[in-house]
Amino acid sequence: MSETAWDVPQAIAAIVVTYESAAVIEKCLTSLLLAAPRRGVQIWVADNASADDSAARATTIAGESCVLRLARNGGYAAGVNAGIAAAGDAPWIAVLNPDTEVPAGALDQLVDVLAARPRAGLAAHSC
Repeated sequence: MSETAWDVPQAIAAIVVTYESAAVIEKCLTSLLLAAPRRGVQIWVADNASADDSAARATTIAGESCVLRLARNGGYAAGVNAGIAAAGDAPWIAVLNPDTEVPAGALDQLVDVLAARPRAGLAAHSC
């Protein structure tokens, strides 16, 4: 059996859209890092022109190059689209709200479900 893209563990692009999310963004990003998916995680934060320090707080955890400071608040979908564009050809995309805390193993579980069902295009985690 030949190896396909579905068989190769690859990094998960985690996209978090923020707007005035300074109070919660650090917990969200820290939980992503602590979840430690076996595939690795690349975090992208799309900040919808927050007036608070959401982007600055995100930068301390995700790094400046991974925080997309959008010029205006184009809404949640625009933030997601900016994050997906930044993620490039990442095979796995996780879209999260900034008040999300990711349990250990959750991202790997979602990818495992999708990898086992190549015709599926979306999976959701429930608590």
